[in-house]
Amino acid sequence: MNRAGLLGAVMALLAVGMALPARAGGAMPEWQFQREIAGQVPGLGVAGVYLPPEVYARSRPGLADLRVVDSSGRAVPFILSDRPAAVEREELPATMLDYSHGESTTVFLLDLGPHVPPTNGLSIQTPESSFLYPVEVRGSHDMVEWFLLGEGLIVDFQGEVHFRSLEVRYPQSTYRYLRVTVTRDLQRPLPVTGASAFFVPERQGTPLEAVASEYAYESRDGLSTLIIDLGYENLPSHHLVVSVAPGMFQRQVSVWGSNDREEWQHLAQGSFLSLVLADYRKELLEIDYTGAHRYLKMEIHDSDSPPLDIGGVDVRRYPGEVVFQAEPGKTYALYYGNPAAPQPTYDLETLASYVLSQSRVRLELGVEVVNPHYTPAQARTGSRPWLMWVIVTFLALVLSWVTWKKLASMPK
Repeated sequence: MNRAGLLGAVMALLAVGMALPARAGGAMPEWQFQREIAGQVPGLGVAGVYLPPEVYARSRPGLADLRVVDSSGRAVPFILSDRPAAVEREELPATMLDYSHGESTTVFLLDLGPHVPPTNGLSIQTPESSFLYPVEVRGSHDMVEWFLLGEGLIVDFQGEVHFRSLEVRYPQSTYRYLRVTVTRDLQRPLPVTGASAFFVPERQGTPLEAVASEYAYESRDGLSTLIIDLGYENLPSHHLVVSVAPGMFQRQVSVWGSNDREEWQHLAQGSFLSLVLADYRKELLEIDYTGAHRYLKMEIHDSDSPPLDIGGVDVRRYPGEVVFQAEPGKTYALYYGNPAAPQPTYDLETLASYVLSQSRVRLELGVEVVNPHYTPAQARTGSRPWLMWVIVTFLALVLSWVTWKKLASMPK
């Protein structure tokens, strides 16, 4: 063999070696599970599919190994949406026109301006503390005819945790003028330093869905602990409500999350409140949080008070949704279950606010099956994956040295 022939053989061997880790086209052998995405889009557009709890349990935390693949084996960029966009509150300053006191009432008028956008709530500003006052809100276009908009209560409760609520909600309105009447139980006037109207749009998007759960409750040394099992690891949940027998109480509450009941991550801090009076009932027995765990732990700080009589727990979540651009005539599959897969980065994510605001075709996720092309990592690379690269590199160096010696001894 001459020098040129030997050089060609070496290049061929090196090419084979470099091809060792190559993936079979579209087979996704590193991903253990797959689900067919059923349905078709009528034209090029946005499609979405909801994720069941099982996908979270078999995926990496945060769904880092999730992939959408089309029928040609091409990875399809997607956006993962796990909750609706935050609702933005719009504040509308108000000018106080009149402020007066009666024997048991404080009345003030507000002007929202000549071009009034929709409002559905009123916020009152006062330095007063420790009170519970009924409030009536009426609206008018001309300050002659007044129409009842809503009634509510403003409250300031000085307990172990300070609770203060100075807002009254009412149906959507475009009245320019508001007349607010506060009924007091004391002779002194209510000092009002200002007020503003606001508008909170209804939350759009997928509503919260219930998560099946089991719980255990125990109380010891002034601390009650509630352990909730959601049944699936890494399962996102967002809202927790407890059912408690009516009473007068206020307790500090903390919420923790875990996948193994050994290491706990703090998720939220809040308080439970119950005020049950003859003509007033106010209960705050829910907490919003963001977590992705199988187990939730709720700690209720009772101090010297008796434990709460908890009759049930309701955990809810926003269903996770995979949103992607789908083409007519193509089929798609969802792959997951690869503990070594990195988190993908798609430029589509920069357009998330726009894409998620568009209507989309709702597709269905099929049953879970084991990927027929799946090959465990140990079988692909042996028990020591780094060893393959050491051997390949060593052989390449030896082969290069032998080749160089041969070439050096051959006539040109």
